[in-house]
Amino acid sequence: MTRFVDNFSTDHLLPPWISKDARSWVFVINVGKHCLENYIASHFNCGEPYCYEACDLPYGVLRITKHDEFSSGHPRNCHERTLRKIDVNWAYPVRRWQVSPDNIRYNSQIVWVEPVAFDNNSYTMFSSREIWGTEADMALISVQERSQPGRLHVDVAMEGIRKFSPKSKSHMLGIMHVEMGSEDCTDLETEEAKHPQLKEFVDLLFKSVRLE
Repeated sequence: MTRFVDNFSTDHLLPPWISKDARSWVFVINVGKHCLENYIASHFNCGEPYCYEACDLPYGVLRITKHDEFSSGHPRNCHERTLRKIDVNWAYPVRRWQVSPDNIRYNSQIVWVEPVAFDNNSYTMFSSREIWGTEADMALISVQERSQPGRLHVDVAMEGIRKFSPKSKSHMLGIMHVEMGSEDCTDLETEEAKHPQLKEFVDLLFKSVRLE
């Protein structure tokens, strides 16, 4: 077999991975149930061994994380090389049933699906399956933290084609825009009182990450 020379591209992301002083912003977003149902119908429900159905909670989680010192904790090159990156992902819970060859559903459990994940660093984007267990797309991600507390501005764009034709040319497409002002700050109890299903969703989220 060919013996490959060790280099940065093959060693810098050996597990385990460590991110020091990472900053994360998490948003719970209300989404129409039909949007959640349409996605799993077109991307997940293709016969056995599983069948997926949307939960009755019309929410999903948008997470934005800014990593200023992302590195490998592997003994071979522990923290020798560090990367800076930003990742953005969108996920929501669904109920997954096991399906028998006779098309009988049984043994359901709540799992999270991730329709989109973006990364602005090519190394971690190509290694996203090994790091996070998911595919990520390359994107231009800008995160601006204002001097005032609670202010945040996030833009996500990627190269693509808005409408295909034989003469189409790819160009930068805006995907996401988030802008939050200090006047938008509130507390969880107030929001849960205004949105009855929100508490159930937050409890499910905490249980999923073992914060119950």
